[in-house]
Amino acid sequence: MANRSKVITLTSRKGGVGKTACIGLLARYFVEVEGKNVVVIDLDARGGVTSLLTDVSLGEEDLSISEVIQAAGNQSNFQDVFNQSIFDTGLSKNKNWVDNGGKLFLLPSKMNLDTVLANNHFSLLGKVIREIHLPDDVTILIDTGSSSDSVLAGVGAADAVFVPLITSRQDIPPVFETLRTIIGMQREREHKKPAMGGFIINHTGDTQWQKEYIKQYMITLEEYRKEANLRCVSDDLFFYLQASKLIMRGAYLEWTLRKDFYTFAKKLADIVHQV
Repeated sequence: MANRSKVITLTSRKGGVGKTACIGLLARYFVEVEGKNVVVIDLDARGGVTSLLTDVSLGEEDLSISEVIQAAGNQSNFQDVFNQSIFDTGLSKNKNWVDNGGKLFLLPSKMNLDTVLANNHFSLLGKVIREIHLPDDVTILIDTGSSSDSVLAGVGAADAVFVPLITSRQDIPPVFETLRTIIGMQREREHKKPAMGGFIINHTGDTQWQKEYIKQYMITLEEYRKEANLRCVSDDLFFYLQASKLIMRGAYLEWTLRKDFYTFAKKLADIVHQV
């Protein structure tokens, strides 16, 4: 195996649950605090994390994760396509970041990604990640879209998966659909990967209704985990990300790393280190 980097996927069949925000904060923690090199793969055709990490707008002829997957599907040299697609975001040199030696790289997406994923086997992303040449200490973070093809490819490539949640009844069916994908993948594989990293609760308020809703949601998820024999990295399964205007504006990578963001990202990183 050419690459033994840890691969962490944040995913859900529901959009708008905070996957991109969590990816951004975790990537920043690894780069700024731990001095690691991080590769973020944008597996969402809407390009949320691509827009977050760079001002570059990709045209039809620009290379992206789409062309990497297509090259793998055509059995051509996807290493060269990967090398031409990935780039240093330069965020580690931001004046409000502590330069600890790490760098943040992006493998961007563009609008044709959903079609590419639908027309190629989900396992190709995992094949690319396993066979490309990267240093062993690189951490790979995958931000999926909400389509079934994107979730399946992201889960299939991962060592561990985090699933963000919101306090909405509309969130429940997509979450359990996502969990069924993870469980199905574990049952099909001898090494039982990916492991469940945990649930990220995007906390939007402190009303009594919200507190009770979250409590019951957590109980239900814990019961489901036990019944389905879901393999988890740790017994610590629930993490909270407090609502923030910086996150709503997408400005949390531009300013100094706030204490609450640091604390949240460190908890996720601690789980990643156990993978």
